[in-house]
Amino acid sequence: MLRLARESLTVPKCLLSSWCKKYENKDERIFIEIGSQYDEDFLKKVIEKYGPFDMILDDGSHMNEHVIFSFEHLFQHVKSGGIYIVEDVHTSYWPWYNGGLKDPKSMMEYFKNLPIRILKPHLVQQYKLDDDFIFMDKLRNDIQNTL
Repeated sequence: MLRLARESLTVPKCLLSSWCKKYENKDERIFIEIGSQYDEDFLKKVIEKYGPFDMILDDGSHMNEHVIFSFEHLFQHVKSGGIYIVEDVHTSYWPWYNGGLKDPKSMMEYFKNLPIRILKPHLVQQYKLDDDFIFMDKLRNDIQNTL
């Protein structure tokens, strides 16, 4: 997926380990930023430098509170018609990721119960949820304007 995306998109990757910097390739618009998805200042810097985003693929720490935190900070910066994907949401059920079945603090419960007041301002066109991925597709501005 990222190989296809990088042909037409700038792909910033936000990672914790500095050894990952070797994968940066500015000619192919692949940029590596070292930081935490649970650090508001870091996310603000990434948003300022690369936003708004065509696509966000959250394959971060998989810690429930981190996924929710970064979603709440980043989703509003996804472009009209863009997508937001959370990988490995099955960790929502694992206690060592601060989750559990029907745990109200888990990312799965958060996304299942996401109030329409949060999604409506961003007009989500598609919303798919399963044990591996959460996929949200933002409605294009030209369609939003007709509603």
